[in-house]
Amino acid sequence: MRKNWQYMLLAVVMAVFSWFLVNGQERVETVVDMSVIMSNPPEGLMVDTGFVDTIQVRLRGPKGLLRTLDNKRLVYDVDARNFRAGQNVVDINVDRIPVPSSFDIVELTPNRLTLVVDRIATKTVDVEAQWRGELNNFYVFDHIEVTPSQIRLRGPETRLRKITDTEVIMKENFPRDVPTSWVEHLALDLPEEVEATPSQVKVEAFFKPKTREIWVKMPLEVESPQGMTLRPRQDYVRMLIEGPLMMFRDNAFRKDIHVTLEPGQDLSPGERQMDYTVTVPEGVVVKKRNPDRIGVIIEKD
Repeated sequence: MRKNWQYMLLAVVMAVFSWFLVNGQERVETVVDMSVIMSNPPEGLMVDTGFVDTIQVRLRGPKGLLRTLDNKRLVYDVDARNFRAGQNVVDINVDRIPVPSSFDIVELTPNRLTLVVDRIATKTVDVEAQWRGELNNFYVFDHIEVTPSQIRLRGPETRLRKITDTEVIMKENFPRDVPTSWVEHLALDLPEEVEATPSQVKVEAFFKPKTREIWVKMPLEVESPQGMTLRPRQDYVRMLIEGPLMMFRDNAFRKDIHVTLEPGQDLSPGERQMDYTVTVPEGVVVKKRNPDRIGVIIEKD
């Protein structure tokens, strides 16, 4: 029984050894991603275009050692200390790629980087805001405000030179209920290489109801003082009023309009001209009155 156990162990060892001879020594190709970082950036300069985050490395090596490759340790460092403003060509040095010696590097994609380096600049520009959306037919867009109205930009000098202002767009629909104003905090629409301070702005859009002018004929309300009778020459006055269009869809608004005679201090019998007051619903303005004063006959009871 003991000899059988030893033979079984020997068989396992031989099987593993045979697998290693067949698979471990078989050479295959594989592609791995290698991260790219940049060190020692020169003061006052930045890479505008051409930099990549990863490079593809095609390797050939033993199939059995593929599992030993650790993508997290594959990092290529681009030394930027000698960069100058303009175009800089960086060849990827095969000798600096950290792969085990048992692997051969077959191909690099890309095998060189063409980097455009620019000077770092700052600039202050205005922020323009717009509102775009659907609005209830009884309302109109009034205006929009943005805070702050100016921002500070930082980025490649050649890019900043082309930016004269920046824009934010509020996209919000109000098909039914329309607020007096609506506030959102929006990110700025800028090139990826350009940084903004602040990176967001407060945008407030204002709306107002559509208005209309109409003439209305309203009864004159008279309250005679005790012991006196006031007889106006006319029972109605005509007024030109301006108010929200949706208020004038029916005549219900008329119940909130009141025209009241003001007797004044002189109530001696006779005829004289008197003022009258007009109260209207909120949002309604009296543009004209006809007549301006009312002829009234004053009699003692």
